[in-house]
Amino acid sequence: MKGTAVLATGATDATGHYSVNYTESGTGQLAVVVLSQTAAMPVIKVQDNTDGNAIWAVGANLDGTQTTQDLRATHGWTGTSYSAAARVAAPFAVLDSMYTAAKAFIAARRR
Repeated sequence: MKGTAVLATGATDATGHYSVNYTESGTGQLAVVVLSQTAAMPVIKVQDNTDGNAIWAVGANLDGTQTTQDLRATHGWTGTSYSAAARVAAPFAVLDSMYTAAKAFIAARRR
């Protein structure tokens, strides 16, 4: 992503790995952003009902010379309590549980 222009899209595999190829055009800040939604059926999105139903996401800026970027959605545990600002993993944990349950339900219906 560059500004508001999306240069490429992709999806993670079952273990969370991804690969995206893009062609750089111009100068400016680059970022990689992962949305908390499925790319295939069943379509599931984890949205923030306090922010206009925006889809939860995690991202990182790139310096332009990077060829890899590992993203980590932190859990926010400080050792004694949770830091809401650092609790990025929660929407992805919800998405994983919903997706696992939906796939199990679909498989049971097909029997």
